[in-house]
Amino acid sequence: MTEAAKRIAADISAAGDEWFRRMADTSSDIIAVLDARGRRVYANAALRRLLSASDAVIGAEAFPQIHPDDRERVEAQFAQTLADGIGRR
Repeated sequence: MTEAAKRIAADISAAGDEWFRRMADTSSDIIAVLDARGRRVYANAALRRLLSASDAVIGAEAFPQIHPDDRERVEAQFAQTLADGIGRR
């Protein structure tokens, strides 16, 4: 796990890890938390069920699982979110 991933994971923990994990792990939606490099620092139960164990591993790059037709758009939106702090769908 990268140092950035460790810091983000620690921040999530400090901000209410138990509440977040309960909410995320009971959701049927897939939820992942990524570091600034696009590496997974958290994957909820729905995402872990969807992906194989090796693909869902913490520290793995998230973008290879995005369909090639969508990957460029998703990576651009991710970069914009990092730049301005505004989440996108």
